[in-house]
Amino acid sequence: MKKPLAATKKAKRQRIKTQRKFSKSARRGKLRKYAKDKIIEVRQARQNKSNGRFDKIRNDWLRDREMRQNDSDSDYSDNEEEEYKEVVKQQKEEEEDENEEMDLEEIKKHFLSFGGFEEEKEMLLPIKIASLPNLTNLDDQQLKELYTKLVEEAKIKIATNAELIIADPNENISKFRILLKMAFGEDLTPLIREDIQKLATATLSEVFVNILPGYKIHTLTDVEKGQKMKKETK
Repeated sequence: MKKPLAATKKAKRQRIKTQRKFSKSARRGKLRKYAKDKIIEVRQARQNKSNGRFDKIRNDWLRDREMRQNDSDSDYSDNEEEEYKEVVKQQKEEEEDENEEMDLEEIKKHFLSFGGFEEEKEMLLPIKIASLPNLTNLDDQQLKELYTKLVEEAKIKIATNAELIIADPNENISKFRILLKMAFGEDLTPLIREDIQKLATATLSEVFVNILPGYKIHTLTDVEKGQKMKKETK
């Protein structure tokens, strides 16, 4: 016969209260050895009971799997073979996709290491906003306000770095990486990522249009032609 729900809840509250009392006494070093041994004994009994349930579930699962395996071996069909081939095909496609992603990462790494200069860490840090709320908890009006604020800060960052590059490309060549990171969408919240990527990409195009005329392509001199070129590999 099951105990009434009220009695069960009362017993649970009493057990929790007793556990807290014993824990508090143990922290203060006021728990007697007999009580400590009794607590260990109760915990061990509870653990054994839990392990017993786990073993039972595990054994049932193993028996069920063995039965399914026997049925599968006896009733194997061409349809199942086709399904197996399809699974293998999907695995190969996933591996190819992973390899393509790795290639893209290598390309991105190459561009972000442009110039071979040390990164200016402070400039490469993401836009900081104090106590940025979780986007899932914001209503439409709050999302709109946050979007406007983040976009404005990103625009200022893009414009500042673009102006520095145009003013002195040689001194500010590392600023290219900042714009490249933004064009790749790194360190940007999903709320503004796509828009800022487009803006950063367009800005980079304008920057190149402005600075490229200042770099003239000249033919090699006789001295330069005579120099032995060394190709570094890493």
